[in-house]
Order: sequence, then C-alpha cells, then structure tokens
Amino acid sequence: MKLEANLPKILLIGLLLAAAVAVFHYRSYLAKIHPGTIAQEQAIMDKFLPVQDFRKLSYQQQLDLIKSYSQSDPGKSWSYLKSAFLVNGQQVVNAHQFAHLVGNGMFAKYGLEGITKCDETFAFGCFHGVTQQLLEQKGVSVIKEIQDRCLKIFPPDKTQKYTGCIHGMGHGILTWERFQVPIALADCGELIAAYQNYCFDGVFMEHASDLAVNEFDPNHPWQFCSQLDAQYHYNCARYQSQVFLMAFGSNIPKIGANCAAGPDETLRSTCFESLGFYITQSNMGALSQVLKECDQIKGAGSYHCKIGAIREVTFQSYPDWQQTSKALCLSLPENWQSKCANNEPMRPM
Repeated sequence: MKLEANLPKILLIGLLLAAAVAVFHYRSYLAKIHPGTIAQEQAIMDKFLPVQDFRKLSYQQQLDLIKSYSQSDPGKSWSYLKSAFLVNGQQVVNAHQFAHLVGNGMFAKYGLEGITKCDETFAFGCFHGVTQQLLEQKGVSVIKEIQDRCLKIFPPDKTQKYTGCIHGMGHGILTWERFQVPIALADCGELIAAYQNYCFDGVFMEHASDLAVNEFDPNHPWQFCSQLDAQYHYNCARYQSQVFLMAFGSNIPKIGANCAAGPDETLRSTCFESLGFYITQSNMGALSQVLKECDQIKGAGSYHCKIGAIREVTFQSYPDWQQTSKALCLSLPENWQSKCANNEPMRPM
C-alpha cells in the first residue's frame, strides 16, 4: 500500500532525473554545434572544446567559438588556436582571421600591451587584431602613439615584428574612416615614411575583404588602383588579385589576363605575385597544385606567380616548405632563379 501510495512521487522523481540528464546532454550537444548559445557560453567558462572536436566544426562555427573564447580568455585562446592549426610547427589551416579575433580579445583585456602576448603565427593576425581594435575605439588621434609603441615593443634593429603591428593599424584606420580609402591612406601618411607602407597594406587588405568586390567593374578592372597616386600602386595591386578571385572565382587564366591588363609594370607584376600568394594559401602549399595553377598563366606572369608562391609557402611555413620553395625555384627559367633569393623574410600581408 505504501509503495502504491508513493508511486506518483517516485515516478515524478524519475522523470525529473531523466529530464536533468536530457538537458545536460542537450546542452553539451548545443555547445558543439551552436557556438554562441547559452550552453556554449557556460562551456567556455568550464573548459575549451577538445581540439579534435573543434576541427570537425564548420568554419563559421569555429569562428564563433574562437570569438567567444577570446572574449573570455584571449591568452588561452591563442594557445588553443595554435594547438588546433599547427602540427609539428607547421600550419595546416589558414587561420589569419581567427587570429584577428584573438587579437581583439587581447586588446580588450590588456590594451595595446596585449600585442606582447601575440606572435607572428598565422601571418601576424593576432598583432593585427590588437592595433585594429585600438584604432576602431580611439580613432586616428592615436596613430603616432601606436607607431611609437610598436617600435618600442619591437625594435627594428632586433626584429621585423613591428611590420605586423603597424599593418594592423591600417585595418583599424579604414574602419574608423568609414571605408573611405583615400582618407585612410592620408592618415597613414602621418607615420614615419619608412613605416607607411605597412599601414597602406592594412588599408588595402581591409578594403579587399569588405568593399572592393562590390565596387569592381569588369570592364575597367584596374580603375580603383590606377586612379590612386603611384606611391599606393604596389600595395593596391597586392590585393587586386583577391578582388579578381572574388569576381571570377577560380578561373586562373581569366584572373591572369586581368593582372596582365594592369596599366603599369608595378601593378602587373605585383598582381601576379599576389595571385601566387592566394593560390598557395588555398592549396595549403601543395607543390603539385601550385605548379599546376601558376602554369595556367601565360608568359612571365606564371614566373611572378611562382615567386609569390615561394614567398608565401616560406612565410606561412606550410608542410615541407623548404622542399616546396626549392622545387618552385627550380621550375623557373635559369635567369629568373636569382629572384628566389630575394624573398621577404616577413611580409605584412
């Protein structure tokens, strides 16, 4: 009789326990597939998702997760990101944008000093995120302050890391100036002349990422760069191939033809070299694919493409980059092979 009398209570307790277990598993499931949910926010406070599970997520899910992690613990997020995308010291995924988010978190927690907790991994993306955030918050009044701090933290006579520090400033300046490129470039002109180039580069990189494809006119493919003063042509052309890629997809011959239409040699050769950067990035430095795609370009453009590829595979330290860079160099005509040695040790792209 007592068992029968207490049966409703026992059933209720059982249902509550089952519901609690179900909620726990559901929250765990949400934490894995829906970054940004309440469940995920709680997971951030408890622990980071195991790296092997993180790698299985979609790009957008990974991006959202790194953003949340970086807001909570940017230092741990930086180590986590490198453990996810560096294998035996070699990059296995292009994680530059993820690194930007970590840099944003570093600034939020430490201010400009957060840049000392970054390193050059993932093409200086963490550096970029720190200085970009400062510019977006305080505006162009701190341009010289950032320059001086970058040079103090990273003395040019000891390291070239200052290039990434100043490059990030260009990203933030363009955002502050509401994506008005000429005004942003003029702001970069307040820097010491020797360092302006890195700021220009950040401006054009940010522009190519957000606006350039919407402004692109296929009937006048070089209109944006050619209307600017010649001092900006090199940096502009470094990202024009990215605009072509967004406009024409993976049609390498068509992109090569547009690079060849550049109105001066700086625009043409730089466009081909930067195309080599993107081909290398999209193929994670795979030699056979890089050779195949660069060889789809006619004439000297293919040689410039391979020179760009050599610089990129070295800069990003892709798997077997030493052998890949050597093989790419040997694929060039003999009179071009001397250019292989002129690789930039670090480039602010």
